Amino acid sequence: MGDIYEMIIAPARFVIKQLAASSARELESKLEAQEQGGSAAAVLKDTQEDQRSLFQVLTILFFGGITAVLVWASYMDATYGGPVHGKGFCFPAGVVPSYVIPDAEGNARLPCSCAPLYKWYLEPLMSSEKKQSMQGMAPKVESKNCGRTIGGEKKECDPTTIGGCVWTAEDLEKDPSTWDRRELTYWERQRLAKTP
Repeated sequence: MGDIYEMIIAPARFVIKQLAASSARELESKLEAQEQGGSAAAVLKDTQEDQRSLFQVLTILFFGGITAVLVWASYMDATYGGPVHGKGFCFPAGVVPSYVIPDAEGNARLPCSCAPLYKWYLEPLMSSEKKQSMQGMAPKVESKNCGRTIGGEKKECDPTTIGGCVWTAEDLEKDPSTWDRRELTYWERQRLAKTP
């Protein structure tokens, strides 16, 4: 998780450091030029105005980018069922082994609507020893997270419900291209079978 966070945040950190260094160099050169005549307060005010306009542009780019990604993901979800093989991102659960590796009963903790990115894209890159060591992250059967009632009583899990539907070991063994055809998972099929 730390590596994934670093990979995501590294470009933003690099840009911020470069902008800070550039601003410092620009301010130093303006103050040096000011020493030949002029007001330091005027130089600082001009720099502050420049920084404010740059900040506004970066704010628009940042929030505009996030909005564009959300619109794209919403379109893909509405049109194809999700941006990854007809399944949603559900990040970071899709890349966390303890969500994707099935328990002893064969049920993972990843909802049916999420793409198992760990199983499809990360696990194939691992050595057999590494895959074996990751099996220790499989959840215990009794760890089902089905929520609790207002009184604190634990709810019974029902994987045939939309909220309770999870990937099974059988589903996870199928090729990712299976989901391009929007094939239903095991519990999705069970839910449809019991629907009158």
